[in-house]
Amino acid sequence: MLRLVQERKARPDEFKTLLEQVVHHLEAMPHAERLRWLELLSYIQALVYYERDPSERRVLQERIEISVGTDKRRQEVVNMGRTIADVLKEEGLEKG
Repeated sequence: MLRLVQERKARPDEFKTLLEQVVHHLEAMPHAERLRWLELLSYIQALVYYERDPSERRVLQERIEISVGTDKRRQEVVNMGRTIADVLKEEGLEKG
């Protein structure tokens, strides 16, 4: 994944596939590591937001949500995405 991050112009389909694999792999983390899981997913979401083309963001966010295995965890990811969006909106309002 690091290789694709470094190459900002990486092919969208290749990045999407790798993103799904990474999120699926994180699903194997034990429930006791829930906070770490959330932290890692927040980094992935930030990577998508800041390093990928804006036209890719919606599709990649959907891929993250789809790749999460359980409904409970999927809802956490959806909520996390909303929280990130809210923060960004607030920053934009502050800057005018």
